[in-house]
Amino acid sequence: MVDCPLTELGREQCLAQRNYAAKLTPEVLIVSPLHRALQTALITFQSFRGSIPFIAHEECREELGLLTCNKRRPLSETILDYP
Repeated sequence: MVDCPLTELGREQCLAQRNYAAKLTPEVLIVSPLHRALQTALITFQSFRGSIPFIAHEECREELGLLTCNKRRPLSETILDYP
């Protein structure tokens, strides 16, 4: 599966870290454009949405490309899911 989504376990782990993340004071959040990374950021750092920039940066993703799940979907698809 190309650019697979976060698993249910991954979602649970993000929710478990939400209180810890809320105690941080980030000025910006930079993540990989892979969907599971975007989902992780949006779930874990929910309390910062709208107050700091969330940036998906191509240079933050896996580069090896050996695993299909590390290949991202086209930017046009990602923008539709994460405007």
